[in-house]
Amino acid sequence: MMRVFLFAVLLALAGCGGLAWNTDVANTPAGRLAIAMSIEPGITTETAMVTRWGHPVQKVREGAQTEFIYRNVLNPDWYTLPQFGDSSDYVIVTFQYGLATGVRTSDGIACRGSFMPRPPGYGFDNPTNVRLIGDCPLSGLWNTGGPNGNPGGNGGPVRDPVREDAYVPGAGVAK
Repeated sequence: MMRVFLFAVLLALAGCGGLAWNTDVANTPAGRLAIAMSIEPGITTETAMVTRWGHPVQKVREGAQTEFIYRNVLNPDWYTLPQFGDSSDYVIVTFQYGLATGVRTSDGIACRGSFMPRPPGYGFDNPTNVRLIGDCPLSGLWNTGGPNGNPGGNGGPVRDPVREDAYVPGAGVAK
């Protein structure tokens, strides 16, 4: 009996985090556009966002900045566990000090990595792999001359080396 009561209390507390189990408001281009058009930077608050569109499935907090991520986290029929969903369609709304400052959607981003929902709590690792999403025309960045695809031998992209900055007192960064 005590275990059932404890489970009920923990389940009730899980609802206090302000996250939805799932949302499909960003599944269609029309839905993503409607969310993006409803954001008024400097006016829309976090509470107004939740009132109109519901709780997000993910919140990313960094200091005074919070990002609400709306996306579908249900797996395709062929995939069972763990739950990661489809991160190719999303809306991310950025708030600073509780006011909206910007919105990003998956429309118009040709190439990126997937992002999975985190288990509750920041101490947990993400249980799935990040995969490539979209049309990634990177053929000009890859060198196939060396072993495993590049001179370094690890199959990674070949890029110009980054020049190290040097600080010169009174003059700033050396060029």
